[in-house]
Formats: sequence, structure tokens, C-alpha cells
Amino acid sequence: MVEAKKTDLYTRLKVYVDDETAERGYVYSHQKVDVQIDMLNQTVKGYTEISLKPLRFDIDIIRLHCRQCRISSIKVNDFLADFEINESEDAGIVGEITIYLPDEITDIPIINGVSRFCLISIGFLLSYVAFQAEEWVPLIVRVDFILEKPKAGVHFKLPDDDKQKYKSQCDPYMFTINRPLPGATRCWLPCLDRIRDRCSWDFFITVTDIEGFNSIMVVCSGNLVKMTNSPISPNQRTFHYNQPVAIPAQYIGVVCGPFVDPFVLNYPLEALPPNRPKIIAYISEEWQHWLLPTLYPDGDDEPTEDTYWLHRAMDYFIEEYSHFNLHPEFDKNNPTVKSGSFPFKRFQIVFVDHSYSEVNVCAGLLICRLNILYNKCIIDQREKTRRALIAALAQQWFGIFVPPYSWRDYWLAGGLSNFWTSMYFQKIYGIPDSRYQRKKDIELVCDLDVNRHPLCTLDISLPFQSKDIEFINLKASLVLWMLNKRLTFLDYRRGIPGIIYLILNGAKEDVQKGKRPGFLHTEEFLEMCKSVIRQELRNEVKKFEKQWIYGSGCPKFKIRATFNRKKLAVEFKFEQENTNASSSDGVSGLQSTHTPRFTGHMDIAIKEPDGLEYIHTIYIQEKRESHSLFYHTKYKRSKLNIRPHMRREKGNLEAHPPSSVFDEDQRDFPLQWGMDPESDSEDLPDWKIQEWVQEYHATSDQWEWIRVDDAFSWIAIIDFEQDDYMWAALLESSRDVIAHYEAIKALSKKPSRACSTTLMRTIRDWRYYYRIRMDAALAMAKCATNDLDFIGISQLMKIYETDYCERRIEGGFFPKINDFSDWEEYYVQRTIPYALSCARDSGNTPSHVKEYLLYLLSWNDNQTNTYSDDYFVANLIESLGNTFIPDDDQVQEGSADVEVFDFASQSRDHLEETLETLKRYFSRHELFGSYQALIVVAIIKVRMHLMLNQLIAVDGREFVLHARYGNYVGVRIAAFEALIALDLHQKPEVAKFFDFLVEKDSDLAVRRFLNAKFREDRGPWCWNSPRKIRSVPTLIVRYNRTTHLGASHKLSGPIYQSAPSNPIISSAGKKGTSISEMNSSQYLGMHEQNSKTLRLKKSRESSQKSSDTIQKFYSHINNDPTSIGIAGVKNVESELESVTPPNKVILNVQSRMKTNEGHEFNSLVSENGQFTQTDNQKISSPFQDHAIAESSNQVQFDENSIPRSLAQNLRSQKKLISKASHLPLSESEDLSLSEEDMLIKSKKREGSEYVVESRKREEIDICKIMR
Repeated sequence: MVEAKKTDLYTRLKVYVDDETAERGYVYSHQKVDVQIDMLNQTVKGYTEISLKPLRFDIDIIRLHCRQCRISSIKVNDFLADFEINESEDAGIVGEITIYLPDEITDIPIINGVSRFCLISIGFLLSYVAFQAEEWVPLIVRVDFILEKPKAGVHFKLPDDDKQKYKSQCDPYMFTINRPLPGATRCWLPCLDRIRDRCSWDFFITVTDIEGFNSIMVVCSGNLVKMTNSPISPNQRTFHYNQPVAIPAQYIGVVCGPFVDPFVLNYPLEALPPNRPKIIAYISEEWQHWLLPTLYPDGDDEPTEDTYWLHRAMDYFIEEYSHFNLHPEFDKNNPTVKSGSFPFKRFQIVFVDHSYSEVNVCAGLLICRLNILYNKCIIDQREKTRRALIAALAQQWFGIFVPPYSWRDYWLAGGLSNFWTSMYFQKIYGIPDSRYQRKKDIELVCDLDVNRHPLCTLDISLPFQSKDIEFINLKASLVLWMLNKRLTFLDYRRGIPGIIYLILNGAKEDVQKGKRPGFLHTEEFLEMCKSVIRQELRNEVKKFEKQWIYGSGCPKFKIRATFNRKKLAVEFKFEQENTNASSSDGVSGLQSTHTPRFTGHMDIAIKEPDGLEYIHTIYIQEKRESHSLFYHTKYKRSKLNIRPHMRREKGNLEAHPPSSVFDEDQRDFPLQWGMDPESDSEDLPDWKIQEWVQEYHATSDQWEWIRVDDAFSWIAIIDFEQDDYMWAALLESSRDVIAHYEAIKALSKKPSRACSTTLMRTIRDWRYYYRIRMDAALAMAKCATNDLDFIGISQLMKIYETDYCERRIEGGFFPKINDFSDWEEYYVQRTIPYALSCARDSGNTPSHVKEYLLYLLSWNDNQTNTYSDDYFVANLIESLGNTFIPDDDQVQEGSADVEVFDFASQSRDHLEETLETLKRYFSRHELFGSYQALIVVAIIKVRMHLMLNQLIAVDGREFVLHARYGNYVGVRIAAFEALIALDLHQKPEVAKFFDFLVEKDSDLAVRRFLNAKFREDRGPWCWNSPRKIRSVPTLIVRYNRTTHLGASHKLSGPIYQSAPSNPIISSAGKKGTSISEMNSSQYLGMHEQNSKTLRLKKSRESSQKSSDTIQKFYSHINNDPTSIGIAGVKNVESELESVTPPNKVILNVQSRMKTNEGHEFNSLVSENGQFTQTDNQKISSPFQDHAIAESSNQVQFDENSIPRSLAQNLRSQKKLISKASHLPLSESEDLSLSEEDMLIKSKKREGSEYVVESRKREEIDICKIMR
């Protein structure tokens, strides 16, 4: 009877969970974490208690995810349990730790209660339901662990020794990482790290203050319950955080650092509005003066609308979006439309240094990098920071509160959050900005969507690479934007915003009823989209999902139009192909997934001679098809006259009127847009005006212009051709920003005098969107050719002199003092110098353009400007450097290794003056600094391009010094790019330096950059893996309850690893053969086969002594890996012989490694799971195309050679940089240095940018920040 009751209960419960959970037999319910963090020693020590609710009575094993942690004991319901550790790839999916239920737990009793964990499909998403039913007693799993010097999942940024010298990088931090993809929590905490496993949390985190810094504070996902001072030490405190909302372990975040008192960002009203969280910011004392200008601008003055920009975004996501596209009459004050709520009670923003990405998104917590901070003087960073933070805010709902059901549904979480964010920015920045940004995203997606998998697929390897995540998030939001267009076309007025409202409202109601919110599931989401439209229209959604969600690629349309005089119709011929079609033939699995043809409605607008614009809608359904569109002009017309540009009355409007003038002007827009600078007759010859009527007197075409995809509803590459004067008419008469962009893009391919004049008028017309004006300036560079008398250069210079310069009495011009109060004009002003630098005369930039840019740099004045000119100056420097880069057609035929360029002597003179200018601005940076070291970054880029084009001698030592620790991260990355572009990373010592940085550098952004360049960047969770050229070992450890009392084991390695498919195991290494039973020949044979099997036995009485011996054995390997040999093993063996054999302990290690050339290496696994190389082994670096030759002065990179102190870490870098600096990196001469010289010898040669005085090596600290 009891067995039948248990079986019936299991049958009823398993219906409400997914198959994997039902097979596993338990549900994640709650987790308590109690740890003590030692920041100086980089350790996390404590225990965690995991509450599991059983689904069946016959559970015999429990699996947990855990990496890098050293497990000391595991208990289930207070009984010691046997456990097994497996680090293979399969174990990384189901769980690395297998726990066997203790024998004392013979039965799991049934009790009456309310089950709140059952999963069921309700409507459009999977949701948990609560019901009164019987359930089994929960299982409480306690895991005691310690984490030492982690390499993934959590990062310790140690304090620098000299706080006064390194004020910008002195603060210590500890923070977790879940970027670019969540899943690294297992690297620092035993948990259930599956994407759809959620639970509530309790954290008890104890920290100790560090001498010389403010009190260490802990910020964690959840609500701060209390902070308790330790009775033992006054410098020790315990922070208790509670997270009542069930969230995945992957989105748990913890930060420790010397933060000042938290700053609360108040709402406009004194009281906290309903459903709003408390917004709190944390930052260290050194950077607190940057916090308010970023998050709370104008907080000290009278508050403005811009002051509460973060609160406005919160209000939109909670309330305003729910009323999107409601009918003004029928849906007004609709009681069924409810406001939303923020998922958590607190929204915390923490700023740290050396983080992996600019914004790390956790549950109710954002871990941000310090470089996104700005003040009111910085223009460019303002929009970047706000876009990043608001996008992270949207992810609190989609991805964390309502997570994806599986990795194949990840696109839905990223797509919905990004689409939701774009809705808000459309409200803030306007429709032109939203459409322009979406057009640029479409072009980027079409370029990237080659050899890509569909959005919803399981074929892609897990975990995703960074580039895969970025592509999925970008394309997913655009696909949802297309689906929104289709739904509105199919009579669902609210579109995707209505679907978002239904999802979030359902999740909110679940929480109010005490249930867990559901998941995002692709199939359920699409069914919801079909349910809101009529039955007969649902087939269109089915076609859409097959082509865009389950299919890959984007369409490329080739469209041509002709006029049929007999039928009085415009005939269009369509041809389409897939961006994946031509490239995926040789790629396994991609040929079958790309969409063969895309179908859907497309709008075509035709402006006929009667001056009216007619819009036609066609349906595309074949790869090749034709469409005839009815012509509305009834009379036949043989020629279409080209009208001259419509002029305005003289003095009607100034070139740059204030915004109020446009609002007060009640007249309609003129048919042709554009300000008329030629209205002043005195300047008319200087403007070099050329009208289209002077080039085209008449034409036989029957329309003024045609626009394809007028509704802007396709993610596609559209190749449509028409005459240039038609594109000009479209640019001057249309109000749509997409029409302006397409017209400018087409005109840039057809340069002419009239084209340059049209673009010139576009730049000066303040009514155009400012990015369109910037594009017009760049397109004018195409008109700067010898055939056109460089009209593009003349008109660009005329614009700059008229709008941004003052005339001199004696002639010429003088740049005005910078005034960036109008930020749109600031961006246009920045673009014109760069557009001038893109002009080419027979491949080279005209000499007078270089003189012009040098003049602008020499007389740049920012004294009375309230805004910083760092971005502006950096742009001028890069523009000046761009003038010395010839086109590809200037490369003359020569030897394979030599490129010869043709330069005039005058260009050489300008080059020397340019180098002197670079030296002067570098001195300015040393004296006054620059925001994010932008000036230094620009100088590095310019010198890199000059070296690439052989204008100055190649010398990589300056880039090595810029790449050192202590410089700003942007400077370091620019230096890395220069070394890679110059191919200097092939040098053995530079390659070693790169290898060192990619594994040991304290700044995670540096590791991210180098991993993305040379490895598969799957995020910080894989940084603890061996090098890419090696195979990963399989490590399986089995402990019983009598063994793990005093023993511990450290798990390491990536989350997903590839175990050897056919491990080679010698007969001596088979199970049952101990070290003491092997002779020397057997051991050497096993060593040569790269297979070790050690079986250690000990008794219950001597378990502690055996544990110490094992630790000593590992420590011996770790401290002296080259002395392990037979003697080293026998020394450990003699100590093991005095130990009574245990009941059961098996330590099985199998490894096999190969270099790129196929050489096999011998290896032993040290305590931390990493391979240690012997001296006689050659290391093949991923930063070299060939193996590094052996050298007596090679530096060995072993983890234990790197001390825990950051200062000692930097001294290791000093040795490497010193060796790299001694290399003859200059191709023109050997510049090796003696011991008494500085890293860079004082030597002035032709083309040198600046001279550094000689000093003794003892006076040079490699950690100095460049000033």
C-alpha cells in the first residue's frame, strides 16, 4: 500500500516538471551560503546548504555543479555521504559532483504541504503552479568547501603596494563574473548551475578590512537584512543578504571592496513610488566624484528632466510601455491594462576596476567598470553609458526574472530585452535616431550572417563564444522587430509590445500568488503570437518562424525597374539569394539550415511626374519573380525635366538657427531641402555650386525617384539602382531618415560636381538628422578627385571655415574657440576633418589637406569651452595620421617582403611636422592628462599606421612599454593591436609576454581582448583551462565517508571540456596497481604514455594522516615539477607505506597532450589541476605560427612562480618586458640595450616622435603609469 502510494505521488508530480528534472528526481528549492572571504589571500572558505524537494522516493544519487573548489565534506540531512568528482565534459552538463545518499537515509517520508515548484505549461509560457498536495521531506545537502586563487568565476584584484603612486588602481576588489554568458557560478560555489534551475537564496558573507583602505563592504544580489560586527575582531563583519525571488544560480553576483557609504538615487517625489525599487550606487572613495555626474547629473542644482534619466527608464519599463499603441477611444482607461513592477526590491549599481566587461548583469545588481563613468564635460561617453545601463536594466526582467527555458531559447531573452530597450530609446531620442540605428544594425547583421546557425538551434557548441552571443542578441532583436511589423500588418495593433505586456503581467501575477514565474520558451512564445491574430492569418507567422527563427541567413535582393510604355506600368524584376547560401556549402550542418527563400510583403514607393508619391505593396514568394505596378499618370510623357534647386528667400533663416525658429516657422517644408549658402553673391564663386540641371537637361525616365522597402520592414541587403539625380531628389524631398541614408550611400558611389553640391547643402541644413549630415560629409570625400578639381575638398573646407572659423583681416581664417554646447554641431564639426583626411589624389592625400589639419591642431583652443576637447583632439590626430596612408593601388610591384610607395619630398616634410605635433600632444597628456587617455591611444594608432606603411622605422619596444600593467586599459589594448598588426607577436619573447598576460594579467579586459584575438573566447569560465593545443585530462576522484573527513580536493578546469576519446593506459596503470608495486621501467613506461593511475589506500583510523600525505604529494609536484622522477615518487611512496590501506579511495588521472606539430609531452597534474612542463619541453604558443626555439633564457610560466601579491606579479611582468624590450624589434637596426641603459635608449633618428632621456635601470619602475 505504501509503495503504491509513493508510485502514485511520483506519477502525479512528474507531470508538472520537465523530463530532465523528472529523471533527476528532485527540484532546486533554496540555497544558503555562509562563507568567509580573505581578499589578500584570495580564498573563499565556508559551506553551503542546498534544499532539494524530492519528486520520487527512490533517489539514490544527487548531482551538483562545482569547479575549482576544494571539497572537505558533504552531508545529506546531517549524515556524511560518499561522493565522486568527475571533470569530464559530460559531467560538466549533469554535474561534476555525484553524491550517494547515506545508508542512514533508508526512506523519504511523505508529508502534507503546499508544493510550489511544479512546472506546467500555462498559456504562452512554462510556469510553476502551486497546489495543496502531499510531498516528500526535503533533502538538505551541506557542502563544506574552500576556494583558493580561483582562475574563473570570481576575480580578486589585489591592492597595489604604493597607494600614492597608483591612486587610480590602488583599491582592492573581489567580484563574480557571469559574462559573456552566465554559467560560471559553479566555479566558486557548489550549486545547481543549470539554466532552468532556480531557487531563493540566503547569503552570510564575512569579510575583513584591509589596512590602509576604507572598510570592506559586501554587495550581493538580494536585500540587505543586517550587518553584524564580529565579536572576535573589530575589523571583521558579516553581511546577511536575502533573495526571496527564485533566480538561477548563474545570475548571482557578489562584490567586495572599500566602498564609501552607499548613495541612494532618490526619485523626483520624496516617497518611493509603488512597484519601484530603491536604486543604490556603490563606489570607492577615489572615484566618488565621478558618480553623481554619471547617475545623477545636476543633482546639486535645480533638478531637470535629465537628472532622473535612470528613474525615467525605470518608469517606462514598469508602467508606460503597457499603454503602448492602445486605441485612444476604445482602450482609454482600460481596467484590464495593469502596470508592471520591478522584480526585486533593490536595484544596486557597483563600480569596480579590472572587470571583464563594461557591465556585468546580475539579479538586481550591475557590476560596472569604472571607465563608463563620465562628468558633464564629456559628451561622447554620455550616450554610451546610458545605453549600456538601460539595456542592463531591461535584462532584469527578460533573462533573470523570466529566464529562457534552455539554451536554444536564449535568443528570446536577449531579443526581447534589446527590443524593449530600443522602444525606450525611440521614445527618448526620437524616431529618426531609432530608425537610423536599426538600419546600421541591419547592415551589420547581413555582413555577419555568413556560416551562422539559426537563432533557435542546438547545433551550436556550448558554451557560446562572445562573438556568437553578440550576434544572437543583435539579430534576435531585429527579428522581433520584423515580427512586430508582421503582427501589426496582420491586424494585431499592439504587436510585440503587447506580447511583452502579457508575459510580464503573467509573471507578476504568479509572484503575487506565491508561485514562481515561468520561462521563455520559443514554441510557446510563437503560439502566443498566433493566438492574438485571426485563424486564417496564422499561416503567415508559421512561415516567418520557419524562415527567420529556425532558418539561417538573410536575403540579398537584386531589383531592377523598367517602364513599359505600352502598359503604362513600372515592371520590377526581383532576384534573391541567402547570405549563407554561397558560404555554407562546405560547412557541416549549415547547408540544410539556411532559408532557401524568404517571403513577405514589401512596399515600393514611386514618385511620379505629377509630384505625388504612390505606395504599392507586393508579396514576395519566389527566388526570381516579376511585378508590374500600375502607373497613375494618365497622359504619356516623353521627357522628365530636371528642375533646378529651389532657393529660399535671402535672409530667411540663418545657417544654424536655434531650435525655436523651426517650431515658430509655420510654413510647410519646401519640396527640396537644403540651406542655400549661395544666396550671398559675394561667396558664390567660392562655393563652386553645380546644379543637376547643368548636368542633366532632360531624361526619358517617367518618375522622379523610387524607394524599395518604403515601410522599412526587412532585414535584407537591397541592391537597387537608379540615376544619381533621382537619389539627389530623394535626399532633398523626403523626410525619412532611411531615405536620406540610402540616397547618400548611393551618391557616394557616383561622385560628380552636382552630387558634391547636394551633399554640401545636406551638411549645412540643420533639419537633417545629425548622423545623416555626418554621412554626407564622409561621402563628399568621394568627390575629391582630380577629374572633379577636388570640389569635395574645397566645399568641405568652405563649410568648416564658414561655420567654425573666423576670417582674418589680412586674409585667411582662424579657428574659433571651441564651443560644443550644441552637441549635434559638435559631432558634425568632428566629422569634417576626418572626411578631409579620406580624400585621395592618385592614392595620396593632397598636400594642402595635411597643412590644413596641422593648422587645426596647432591652433586648437579650448580655454573658454565648458566641455572637454579630448575626443575632438584625438579625432584630429587620427585624421592627420590617416592622410599618410596611401590607397592600395599605390603599392608598387616589388619583392614579396618589400612594399614601395611613391612619396613627394613635400610629404616627407609634413611627416616630420606631424611627428613633432604628436610629441607636443603627448607632452600635453603627460602634463594635464586626457579622458581615458584618448590622446595617447590616438598617437599609438597613428604611429602604428606610419610603421605599417614604412614611413618610419618599425620599433615595437614603445608598444611593449605601453602594453605594461599600470597604463590605462585603452592604451594597453591599442598597444596590443599595434604589436599584432606589425606582426611582432611572432617574436618568441613577445609571444611569451602575451601568453603571460592572457593567463595572469590582473585586468580581465586585457585577457578578454587577447583571448578573442587568438583563442575561442568563451568567457572567464574557461580561463582555468590548459592551452588550446593541449587535450584536457579527465579527473575522477571517489571519496567515502571515512576518507573525506580530513581530506579535501580542488576542482579545476573549464565548465565544458573535451576528455580524451581513447586514453592510453599502460598495464602498470590499471586499476589495482599501486605505485609501490611498480618498478622503474613500468613507471617510465607509464610516464611516456602520459597515463597515471595512483591508487592510495588508508584505514579509517589513519584517514587524517593519509590526507596530509596526499597533500604533501601534491605539494611536492606543485613546488618542484621537474624533480618528480622515480626518486621523488619513491620518497612519497615511503611515507605512504606507513599508512594502513583505507576502505576505498581511488584517484584516477589520465592525460595526453600534443603540440601543433604532434609532439607528445609528459605531464603530471598538480594540485590545482594545471599541467606543469619540464625544462626540456618545447612550448608551442598560440600567439606564434611556428614553435618557439629553445633558449637558455626562456622564462617558465608556472602558477606557483607568481606570488599572491600584485607587486610581485608586476615584477614578473618587468622581467618579461625587459627581455621583450631587449629584442631587436626594429627592422632597420639592432637597438639591444645593456644592463645600465633604460628600456628605451635615448636615440634620436629621422621620424622619431619624441625623445626619452637616459636614466639608470634602477630608477625605472615598470609599473609607472604613463604621464
